[in-house]
Amino acid sequence: MTTLFMLQNSGDYAQHKVVEVDQSQAQALIESGKAVQTSFGEYDQYRQQAKKLHSDYKKTKAKIEASDNPMYTEDVKKYELDKAYKEYEQATQQLQADWTQKRQEMQAEAYRKAAKATVPVTQSDKEMAEQVANRLTLKVQSAVNEHELAEAVTEAENTINYLSDSEKVALQANIYNVLQAIDSKASNYNTTSINGKGVLSSVQNLSNLDLLAGKLAAQIPDTVNQEYRTLNVVKNGHKMRRSY
Repeated sequence: MTTLFMLQNSGDYAQHKVVEVDQSQAQALIESGKAVQTSFGEYDQYRQQAKKLHSDYKKTKAKIEASDNPMYTEDVKKYELDKAYKEYEQATQQLQADWTQKRQEMQAEAYRKAAKATVPVTQSDKEMAEQVANRLTLKVQSAVNEHELAEAVTEAENTINYLSDSEKVALQANIYNVLQAIDSKASNYNTTSINGKGVLSSVQNLSNLDLLAGKLAAQIPDTVNQEYRTLNVVKNGHKMRRSY
């Protein structure tokens, strides 16, 4: 599986979301410009450490339980099992604490990068954006029925998708009129199937990953020791049942 960050909506995959897809699908999405390959930095390393701690604990547990040493009475086995679990618990909780701190540092850096990221916009970009917004607004307002409105909205989405990052940023200052015109016309025709979500998605579809760093960082997983958490829930469940 390949980890992607979606630059555009595509099928079931929402814009600015991190998704896992097979290699062939990933290649198609990347080549179409709808996604870029990404990763969560050191997350995979922490996950592998957590998995190894869990695997080592399971091996130790199985070895104790399978021992036929006469010195290993039921009480001794229970002591050794409890000791092994506590050692595993301490190690995996420390690993989780380390990851929590690391994740916070990664997110803080990403948010700083996003806050400082800029896309240079020229006067020409601003003039072009104003003209595009006016043209798209008029196209929407000129729609005489629901079918023409749908065509106007699709044309707006396609037009915006062809713009550069700087042109889209310039257009963001003018996009409100386009969205307002779409909502107004959709209301007139009493339809909820036509809206400005695609237009808004298109104008926000920037390829400058520094600007999008915060959206990616917000999706960094907060847990690395899933196996321990599952095991702990099971153990606590057994304790509760024995207490009744």
